[in-house]
This record gives sequence, structure tokens and C-alpha cells, in this order.
Amino acid sequence: EKARLEALAERLGAAIAARDCILVTGATTGLPDLVARAARRNGALTLGVSPAQDRDEHRRLGLPLDAADAIIYTGFGFKGRNVVNVRSSDVHRVAGWVCRIDRNRSRSSRNRAVVLSRARV
Repeated sequence: EKARLEALAERLGAAIAARDCILVTGATTGLPDLVARAARRNGALTLGVSPAQDRDEHRRLGLPLDAADAIIYTGFGFKGRNVVNVRSSDVHRVAGWVCRIDRNRSRSSRNRAVVLSRARV
């Protein structure tokens, strides 16, 4: 299963980079981390939106520091961080591959952002 997820993450990261998208994640572990690393390897810009207030708290939460080109420390916790992610994107994918397209966003925008979040079920 791990090898299958890694292969899927690699393909998704490559597709994000090939379409010149910006990847925004929750600066978290699991599938978002794998896709962010793959997107970076393929030349995409990756941003992490952390629930933590600073780098030290981010590290204490066990979240990766090296999968994003830049990390924004919100201090909003996990739920608040997710609001920032969703409001900042054109496409939102949650682990489990549910996709939501925000049709209220401006279609004239040249920048495209994709957000990957880790769902808590």
C-alpha cells in the first residue's frame, strides 16, 4: 500500500508541476507531504500553511519542515489553518481524494493553487 501511495503522490506532484500550479498544503505529514516533495522535485512552488504559531511549535507537533519552499505559521490550530488553505485555493483535495472546486473564485486569475489537506475523520 505504501508503494502505491508513493507512486500516486509522485504522479500527482508531477502533474501539479507540469501545469505550473502552486501547491498549498497544511504543512503536514502523510499524503500531502509526499505530494509536496514530488511537486518540488518536479519544479512546482510549494507553500505550507501551518497550524503552529512558529517553527518550534511546528516541530513539536511533529510536522515536516522540509517539504515546502515556504511555511506560513498561522497560530490558528488545525481547523483555522484549514480555513486559510481552502480560501486560498482554486482546487481543494483532501486525503481520500475528494475534490472541491471553488466556483466563486475569479476565473481571470493566472495563478492556480491546489491545496492538499489531511482529513480528520
